[in-house]
Amino acid sequence: MNSKPSAMFTMILVALFLLIPPLIVFLHSTGNPITNNQIEQDILAYLEDRGYSESDITSYKQIRNADDSLNTHRTRLKVVFEDEPDHGYVYVKMESGDVQQLCTVRRLNSGNVSGNESDPMHLDDHCYNPERGEASG
Repeated sequence: MNSKPSAMFTMILVALFLLIPPLIVFLHSTGNPITNNQIEQDILAYLEDRGYSESDITSYKQIRNADDSLNTHRTRLKVVFEDEPDHGYVYVKMESGDVQQLCTVRRLNSGNVSGNESDPMHLDDHCYNPERGEASG
């Protein structure tokens, strides 16, 4: 009786040990693609419920936040509206399941603006302020 593991079994074990760590790093940095897609769909549904149509949105892009201590999912959606192409609005899905807009609006060519600086047109009255961990307004 042969008590040695077969060569095929050894190759499979080595392959698993070589593939699993990069996969873990990849999923940690990009997130679970199924969860990311669900977050994107939930945020787009939220925008539709708020009266926005596909033609109102120029573009949207998933972005990741390195800080996962904010009661939000790390994957966010940056949305650029057709009538305000120089501002990017970031929407988050809270751990509770609610979708909220971040209070900070990103000017695409310069820095951040708050709601008081240049009155971004699509800034929600009850946006989420991650520094305080609460909604404003």
